[in-house]
Amino acid sequence: MRAGKLTPNELKQFVINNVGAKRAEVIRGAAIGEDCGAFSIDGEILITSDPITAAGSNCGTLAMYISSNDIAAAGGEPVIATLTLMVPCDTAVEAIGGIMQDANNAARKLGVEIIGGHTEFTSAVVRPVVAVTMLGKAGTGFCRVNVGDDIVMTKSAGIEGAAILACDYGKALGLTDKDIERAHTFTDMLDVLPDSRIAMKAGGVCLMHDITEGGVYGAISELCFERGFGASIDAAAIEVDELTARICAKLDINPYGLISSGSLLIVCKDGNKIVSALEGARIKGKIIGKITNGDGAYAIQGTTRLKLEVESDELLRAQAILERNL
Repeated sequence: MRAGKLTPNELKQFVINNVGAKRAEVIRGAAIGEDCGAFSIDGEILITSDPITAAGSNCGTLAMYISSNDIAAAGGEPVIATLTLMVPCDTAVEAIGGIMQDANNAARKLGVEIIGGHTEFTSAVVRPVVAVTMLGKAGTGFCRVNVGDDIVMTKSAGIEGAAILACDYGKALGLTDKDIERAHTFTDMLDVLPDSRIAMKAGGVCLMHDITEGGVYGAISELCFERGFGASIDAAAIEVDELTARICAKLDINPYGLISSGSLLIVCKDGNKIVSALEGARIKGKIIGKITNGDGAYAIQGTTRLKLEVESDELLRAQAILERNL
């Protein structure tokens, strides 16, 4: 058991050697004894911060992707990040290296440099907590949202939630080794930066929102609430992967309310054009609804018209069920 900082040698071996892609904008990057990184970016800067608290495995990868996804959903390009990692006191230092290697691999894929942060052992957490702050360059901007605009969703619902549940609780869920192996590949789908780039290049994008806690339904509700418009969603048009559906059925949870990093909502003038551009890059996309006047967001499920609201993520309920049964 230990608390506090890593030794300088451990910090260099397991953390500083895993700082993603080198960026020309970075003047001073991650180093022992440096309290701040330094960078230079011309023009508007985007900044976001997110923690990963609910995942055991893949938390380093998830932390990088969810912050990058925020930048991508704003139509921007991620550039640099800081990463804070807090782990339980009985964690092996090699496990910290594994988390940082995952973060490093994701950062390299994204073209992001990790320029600093903090790492420590602490009794304040019972599982690794990874918090990332990411900065990026703003894009060219969006069109104005109007009633009748299309709402496109990329990939499928519950990608991140299914990956977490399968990778952390696969055997308890009765999943086969093949199922769990496939769930690990979901992690490779959590990046929406390509989705954003393609949509912005195609043109006519009014707004984008990455689908995180609260799932598809929660994201649509958030998107409408702040901006004062409504949405009509065809629930049957929302893609749900077979493995995700099976996990949700086993736990009696709603895949539309399950955390879905990796999927992007795109409000646009011509949904068919965006879908075609996405499919040209082998990314699934589908028109799932339209913008309406400001009477709220609704999903049509068969003969039911369901009002959408932001609710607790189904992942938390699923984890509570599984922890009670372990």
